[in-house]
Amino acid sequence: MQTFYIIIKKDYLSFFEKNGNSYERVYLGGNPEFEYSLHNANDNVERLCTMVVEEYNLDTIAEVDFVVINNEDTFISEVMTKALNQNIKEIISIDSLIKTAMINLSRDQKLYIQKYGIHFDGKSYFLRDSNLYKEEFSLVSYGLKDDMLMKFLS
Repeated sequence: MQTFYIIIKKDYLSFFEKNGNSYERVYLGGNPEFEYSLHNANDNVERLCTMVVEEYNLDTIAEVDFVVINNEDTFISEVMTKALNQNIKEIISIDSLIKTAMINLSRDQKLYIQKYGIHFDGKSYFLRDSNLYKEEFSLVSYGLKDDMLMKFLS
């Protein structure tokens, strides 16, 4: 069984696979992201599954499991997880993963995580009294990239 890790972003999916203790980005069709439209989610996921089967020389999509990191927007998450449903092995909360990243990154005082927070996928996140708060995007917060977020997946 082949397992892929998918981050559901607002406009695209980021694909990763585990290699030992780390996660490596998967380039499907030579692209680091797989763009989708919520209006055609089922068609987009069908195309995605076809690409995975072809690029990994699998017999069928039934040989694939997806571990999905949801989006902070519940509507986007619901639409995309429903489309991916048959192959989802596990769903991970983006909020819990960002909270873990913030706790770990805030150890480096030079990043000013406590003061300015983290921005990811168009939102800024702040950790106060062990609670995660979201606000609109802020340029002064620390930019968390998909590859770095995957380092905090346990």
